[in-house]
Amino acid sequence: MAPRPRALDGLTVGLLNNGKLNADRLLDGFYRALEGRYRLAGTVHHKKEMPSRRFDSQVMEDVARRCQLAITAVGD
Repeated sequence: MAPRPRALDGLTVGLLNNGKLNADRLLDGFYRALEGRYRLAGTVHHKKEMPSRRFDSQVMEDVARRCQLAITAVGD
């Protein structure tokens, strides 16, 4: 497990959408709430093609390389 960041200012956030209905709305709302409190560097968005499948290893490598924080949402 990665160490927890002490602060969120300047971090890039990975938003991982599992592909279910409303997951994008949850992620967008959560990101807007964070953006209102912190000076984030930006976001990296990924969405699964099918909710029942894992994220491709390339997606996970991209998030690990570019992001310091990742948020996942399951919407229904």
